[in-house]
Amino acid sequence: MLIIAGIIQAVQAVRHRHAHHFMLHVLNAAFALVVGIILLRNSLAGLLVMTLLLAVYFVVVGIFRIIAGATMKTPGAGWTLFDGIISLLLGLMVWAQWPMAALWIIGLFIGINLIISGCSQLMLSMALRRLTPKTA
Repeated sequence: MLIIAGIIQAVQAVRHRHAHHFMLHVLNAAFALVVGIILLRNSLAGLLVMTLLLAVYFVVVGIFRIIAGATMKTPGAGWTLFDGIISLLLGLMVWAQWPMAALWIIGLFIGINLIISGCSQLMLSMALRRLTPKTA
């Protein structure tokens, strides 16, 4: 899932390369790809390491999204900020529960993160859709 998400984020970053947050999107895509490839190649090597990697991923992505949400000047930017806060909290929770919950926490938190990210991106797109061409 992280590899697919990284590819999609990379495509979106290239499509919107003139946006103000281009580098944040590129870094987010690269980080998702790297973590996804590491998890895919070493899936049997250690569930503990993968859980810790996931915690770092959530923390870094959360920080990127908080920065993006706080600096965006568009309606609905609060949803991106909310998404970043949830991702950061999930990362800190994984870190706090490591290594005890390594067997079940990965699937649960990836699911929560995907639901929150999808909802926030949906709400942001709906807010942007309401903009008139003048205000856009």
